[in-house]
Amino acid sequence: DKDKIEGFRRLEKFTRTVEERYEPRADFDAAVAHEKAISRDLGGRSVFDDLEKKPAPRKKQLSLFDR
Repeated sequence: DKDKIEGFRRLEKFTRTVEERYEPRADFDAAVAHEKAISRDLGGRSVFDDLEKKPAPRKKQLSLFDR
């Protein structure tokens, strides 16, 4: 669970930084864009990291009545 704990630690730090810098009027889109821009440099991962990989071919589902 080290990755999970480290992720929550970074998220808390990010949240506190946004709260301190932007007070109640944070530009959410700008904050997210900044995090995306520096994510790879910080070892971050994304659901889009494996976008180049082709999905495995789907197997045809068997019918309940096939023998």
